[in-house]
Amino acid sequence: MARLGQHFLRDERVAEMMVELAELGGNDVVLEVGTGDGFLTRFIASTGCRVVTVELDPFLARRAREALREYPNVTVLNGDALSLDLPPFNKVVSSPPYYISTRLLRWLSLRARPELAVLLLQEEFAEKLTAEPGEDRYVLTSLLIRSCYRVEPQFKVGRSAFSPRPKVTSRVVVLRRREDPMTPPESLVDVLRRLFTLRRKKLARALKELGLSCPPELEGLRVRELAPEHLPVLAAHLADELSTRSPPERS
Repeated sequence: MARLGQHFLRDERVAEMMVELAELGGNDVVLEVGTGDGFLTRFIASTGCRVVTVELDPFLARRAREALREYPNVTVLNGDALSLDLPPFNKVVSSPPYYISTRLLRWLSLRARPELAVLLLQEEFAEKLTAEPGEDRYVLTSLLIRSCYRVEPQFKVGRSAFSPRPKVTSRVVVLRRREDPMTPPESLVDVLRRLFTLRRKKLARALKELGLSCPPELEGLRVRELAPEHLPVLAAHLADELSTRSPPERS
């Protein structure tokens, strides 16, 4: 039975291949988001690494703890993985519920930043991660992920690999952290969120609608053409502009 929109992986070969892609060793600490009943967790734990696996559904968390008792290297937590105070980890291996994909990917790019992540995602969502600036599929998550990771699309996973079967095809994606990932300030991330609601417009026009000006070197771009290399220019310009504004008077 699917709970909270989950489709549970049931294909052992897919699980094995995901673990192989993660290049796991005994010194790794792996986060799994969406334990389910622990199917994928067993394959991760069998490598000897430490596993922290998080399940939102309390019923499934209890069931997983029971099923994984033989693995002392596994800790099962109940809660929202993106809100919990998690122990340090350096890798992620996960088949997360589709509905948290955007939140999860933004969290990985802006906060968690593991060195490697192997994720089983809805194929349509995976295509957003590989989209080039300017393409229709290119969204804010595409930009944020590219600013932190190299995206390596892997193999497709058919519907029969899950129970119950989803209505869509999935794909495994590897995210490999860049040597010099950009850390955009929160003020820039907030502006980007608003800009990408206007992503087909010229950047200068969209910024003007937000009451901001555009860096001269970026005026020819549309919002959806913003690439990671443009972010330092935009961040510096916005910082200068906002610093010159007078603070609001106190009543």
